[in-house]
Amino acid sequence: MHRELVPWIASGTAVLVAVFADQSFTTVSAMQAAHAAAGSNGASFEEYLRYQSPVG
Repeated sequence: MHRELVPWIASGTAVLVAVFADQSFTTVSAMQAAHAAAGSNGASFEEYLRYQSPVG
């Protein structure tokens, strides 16, 4: 591994751990199931389509 990448990988891992530390895999899977049931599981690049319909 290149020595230049090690600090970047370490800092990225530390940030990801800090951001997602309070979310278990059970919580994430429950959230995904709720999004699939509610119909809000579209791709992020299609987000604008939600706001184009008059009903919502």
